[in-house]
Amino acid sequence: MKIVISDLSWGEDTMERQRLEQLPGAEIHFFSLKTEEELIAHCRGAAAVLSEAAPFSRRVLSALPDLRMISIPAIGYDHVDLAACRELGVAVANVPGYCSDEVADHAMALLLAINRSIVLGHEQVKAGVFSYLGLPAFPKLRGQTLAIIGCGAIGLAVAARARAFGMRVLGVSAGGRRKIRRPQAWKRWSWRKHWRAAMFFLSICPPTKIRWVSAIGPFLPWRNEAPF
Repeated sequence: MKIVISDLSWGEDTMERQRLEQLPGAEIHFFSLKTEEELIAHCRGAAAVLSEAAPFSRRVLSALPDLRMISIPAIGYDHVDLAACRELGVAVANVPGYCSDEVADHAMALLLAINRSIVLGHEQVKAGVFSYLGLPAFPKLRGQTLAIIGCGAIGLAVAARARAFGMRVLGVSAGGRRKIRRPQAWKRWSWRKHWRAAMFFLSICPPTKIRWVSAIGPFLPWRNEAPF
């Protein structure tokens, strides 16, 4: 059985190969494929492909009649034509919880860097200016409002971290059908009414789901609105 590892951003396949080689009759091929032409040429005859971001379009999928599965070692799957996969009988799997905590940690790190003017202060010190004069004010986080657009695993993880800093967190779901998980004690908020109170905005959803009416919002036409 031919299995192709089409692309991995970390550049080596040691861990993946160790697991895949345990499959009876598996022949593992590792590449760094980026174009449709490369995928068609190197994945021909493969029953399964491990792909992080290579473009599996309808054209590519149609040229690979033996392909039965695409496994994505990440969260995103927008590089795979899911409709074509359904029509051609190709299963697609991803890792929804991949690095949720790490991304949430990084989001809070960036928020802190903005709030404390870390980058501007660093540049000022490099220029030999050892003073906070000239930097933006440093408002404390406690009591400030963070608006999170996209309340999946990462959004909820950021909300928990922000609340630990004493922040007020407003959350809105990008998918109107899915309810937001929230504590039992919660009150309904109007996103359209309260979004202007937010000092920080965090978007964790595809940009196509956001309608920018002004520089920072409001974001419509979402429903399922609730504070954390």
